[in-house]
Amino acid sequence: MVYHNLFGENKILAQKPKPRLIDLILNLTFYGWKNIRNLIINRFENIKDIEYLTMIDLLDNSLPLTLEIYAKLFRYGFYEGYLESIVKIWGLFQRLQRHNYNKAPLIFLSDVFYWTLNEHPIIDILKNYLPIFNDYFVENFHSSLRYQTVESNSDNQIIQKAKIIDIERNDKGFKEAFINTRNTNISKVKLISLEKKVSLFLLSLFDKIYYNIGKTKNNGNETFEFPSFNNRIVNMKVLPLAWSTSNPPAEDKFCDAENCNITDSLSNIVLICGHSYHKECLTIKG
Repeated sequence: MVYHNLFGENKILAQKPKPRLIDLILNLTFYGWKNIRNLIINRFENIKDIEYLTMIDLLDNSLPLTLEIYAKLFRYGFYEGYLESIVKIWGLFQRLQRHNYNKAPLIFLSDVFYWTLNEHPIIDILKNYLPIFNDYFVENFHSSLRYQTVESNSDNQIIQKAKIIDIERNDKGFKEAFINTRNTNISKVKLISLEKKVSLFLLSLFDKIYYNIGKTKNNGNETFEFPSFNNRIVNMKVLPLAWSTSNPPAEDKFCDAENCNITDSLSNIVLICGHSYHKECLTIKG
């Protein structure tokens, strides 16, 4: 939706978009949302609506986490923030049932907690020199190789492609002779214009969500129908974390406290996970 809003309805998004394009769209969405966030939050206040809470979770949780966990927290050595983000990203992978990804964060956390508990000297090295524990170059090379190969390639073809990628990156003469060096940078004026387009797009989307409050349909089979997204069927696992718990948010009342008997309260709180409580009930629960 964002891609077509930025570049036109007739533009076709590649099945494997280039990392540069993905990064551009994510950053434009992040800053476009930042421009209008307070306006949207003030308009919706403590509304308990699945579409709204799903978008807030995406824009306030998942998007910043994706952009910051490596580029800012890891590369700049912010250990505490990075550790917190590892916990968050494990929760995200677990919720999305990404079984190929949800184990690595747990292994890392297990090591860190073990080293901390046993006062192992490596924990101080990790805290003080976090950026040197970097497998980015391997992961980045692997991503490039996957992007430029297909499943039908033979072992030898993949090896040859890997060699070409390595030469492209490290042989200056090869680069000058064969690599397209056209400038792909986008001007500041253009970026500001695209950012504003994203802000307007999000304003329009949240306007639809506002007029569809309470109209999301629970299909009863772990899927929901989102009216603001052309009645798209959405799996429960993409909803905020509360819907993946044993006590998902109630649909027939505001407060999710089990023994709540308050009928009217001015102190309503909607948590980022999707659960909502009267302040009095949350205090008792805590």
